[in-house]
Amino acid sequence: MCGGMAVGMAVALMLVLRVPHPPAGSNPFIVMLAGAGWDFLWMPTLFGSLILVGVALVYNNCGSGRRYPTYWW
Repeated sequence: MCGGMAVGMAVALMLVLRVPHPPAGSNPFIVMLAGAGWDFLWMPTLFGSLILVGVALVYNNCGSGRRYPTYWW
């Protein structure tokens, strides 16, 4: 029951924030099944996301005439 509620709350929060990403709903489910603590959210989830965004920014801005994201600069 708690696993389903965790996934439902995560999906609802993503919809409210207008950032839906259905595979991200598995994170709270994995935390509930594994009995992992808050450190699971910091190390693999948050740091992995930051690394992916950093690599995407570097890759997308390589080359002439490419500038992403345009609204941050």
